Amino acid sequence: MNYELIMLRSANRIKYCDKSLSLEIKQIALTSYAVLNYKDGTMGQIRLMSERAQLRDKCRLFWQSLVEALKIMPKPYCALLVTVYFKKSDIPSLCARFKKSKSTLYRKLWEARTHLKNALTSLGYDEKWFKDNFSDMDL
Repeated sequence: MNYELIMLRSANRIKYCDKSLSLEIKQIALTSYAVLNYKDGTMGQIRLMSERAQLRDKCRLFWQSLVEALKIMPKPYCALLVTVYFKKSDIPSLCARFKKSKSTLYRKLWEARTHLKNALTSLGYDEKWFKDNFSDMDL
């Protein structure tokens, strides 16, 4: 399993989920304050907020581990991963911009992902950690 690739491909979605879950938690709290007869009462509100907070915390752990690993990677590889996976630049435009062939760019991406995997592992975020924490999420 290439968990580092899954993390890169899911990073933007996870960041978005973190923000939307935070807003949803606030909305639940405000709704229950304004409406006395909230569905399932106060315990229903607390249970729903707790579920959303746990999911939000998982998203934050995912994002923070990825950011930590990117910070300790060599800068050129980090920049390439950020450009391709976070800024969503396509390979043909990158080939033209850097005047490199497609195969060279793919090789550099493979090397960058290897560096990312090594950085994640050195920080304690290995494949077992990934499976234990995120196997229940739809990534």
